[in-house]
Amino acid sequence: MSIYAQNIAAKQVDSMLLLVEDMQSVVLLKDDKAYTKLLNKLRDAIATAYNEQTRSALREAIEYLVNKGADKFILADALKIDEILSAKLGKDLEKLVADDVNKLTSDILKLGKSEILKPLKMKLSFNVNDVEASKILAEQNLFWVGEHYSKNLKAKFDEITSGYFDSDKTLQQIADDFEKNFKNLTNQGEQYFYDLAEHQTNTVRELGKVNGFEQANVQYYEIRAIIDDRTSDICRRMNGTIFPVERAIEYRDNILNLNDPEKIKEASPWLSPEEVQALPADAADLPPGLSLPPYHFRCRTLCVAYFKE
Repeated sequence: MSIYAQNIAAKQVDSMLLLVEDMQSVVLLKDDKAYTKLLNKLRDAIATAYNEQTRSALREAIEYLVNKGADKFILADALKIDEILSAKLGKDLEKLVADDVNKLTSDILKLGKSEILKPLKMKLSFNVNDVEASKILAEQNLFWVGEHYSKNLKAKFDEITSGYFDSDKTLQQIADDFEKNFKNLTNQGEQYFYDLAEHQTNTVRELGKVNGFEQANVQYYEIRAIIDDRTSDICRRMNGTIFPVERAIEYRDNILNLNDPEKIKEASPWLSPEEVQALPADAADLPPGLSLPPYHFRCRTLCVAYFKE
């Protein structure tokens, strides 16, 4: 690639000329070591707390069943078990991981911002707006932790306990059966939280880049996908798409102003292959929800600074 002279007119820098022999080294900076470290910390924090809470919830539910004097399993028993699980795997879990999620969300936002600023030789400035964005994003992350039981497990446990009402099993037998079913269901939760941690790390990282674009006064950014046999339809379609940074700022501000997780999902929909095929050719006509990756769980696509010659 030929030598470029790019005038970076950032607010913090007076007419700084950046001569770059290989622009790829600027737009594709990825601090994979720092990313992996932060992702693993977030995964471990949530998964460890979840495993501790599942053990505690199971122990309390089994003790309740074994110590209960009545012969039959009744509706009150089902409600009590739901109360135990809802507390242990819901709000208690959310509180348990809150400090880690808050700190790591801030660190991940800083990572995304630094991946834009560092190759431009600009100092990372984590200002009031960054702090507020980090706080909001951490609250959004914590919602999905606290709602895992009610969203993904409650209906399944209700179905299990409803089968005990007319059962001929003793309460000890019901306790044994519940323990087996409990472990089968909650074992799936650890993978859920692994996927959630990766998705939220990617989301916060990309939003941090938008803050970096602002500080460096970058005008355009490009969507870059890893193209191989694992690349999704949506990432293949978005690869190489160039947007003005104003679009990413609008998307970010919209996400930060939403306090309903369902609205957040609507603002960043995951498209089916058929919906991908129907997307318009012009980047300006693409839906706002495609402004930034990730576009699905385990998405490897990134946004990068783009400089016109």
